[in-house]
Amino acid sequence: RMLVSVFGMVESPENYPIVDETSIFKMLSVAGGPSDDANIRRVKIYRKNGNPNYETIDLTHYLDSGQMDSAAMVRPGDVVYVPRRDNIVREMSEFLRDVVLLFGIFRVFN
Repeated sequence: RMLVSVFGMVESPENYPIVDETSIFKMLSVAGGPSDDANIRRVKIYRKNGNPNYETIDLTHYLDSGQMDSAAMVRPGDVVYVPRRDNIVREMSEFLRDVVLLFGIFRVFN
């Protein structure tokens, strides 16, 4: 019996025992599911003996198409990482700050 580590933006980040490969959706379900600020478009599975050592998966692709059975499988020894969703408000405020700076610079030269 081996472990799979599930961490990041899930309700219960932990090492979970599995016997055989299992669906990424089942692993996330066991970990309590993604939290509200999870970015399920960029979930990474780090492979113990993989080449490349990780793959990035967009879970919305499988959810939208209803093909959850064809989603990536997690194997014993793998690590599943669910990143935080980018903060849209923060990105917008940084964008607006840059626009203000840019127009301020134009005003100086004109």
